[in-house]
Amino acid sequence: MNLHFNEATIAKMTVKQVLQQIDYIEILVALGEPAQNVRATLGHWFDDMRVHLQRLEGMAEQSIH
Repeated sequence: MNLHFNEATIAKMTVKQVLQQIDYIEILVALGEPAQNVRATLGHWFDDMRVHLQRLEGMAEQSIH
């Protein structure tokens, strides 16, 4: 049961971060921020999301076995 709670927590954090990042990028684009700022922001976010998704994938694999 603890494993399922951890999976749900990571999934929730991942979805929340995706939604926050979408909002933030929309604001940057609406304000006409330079493409470099958008690129840098997305670069950091992609790195963070890889970590979250790899954790979620690992937990999902563990729950299968």
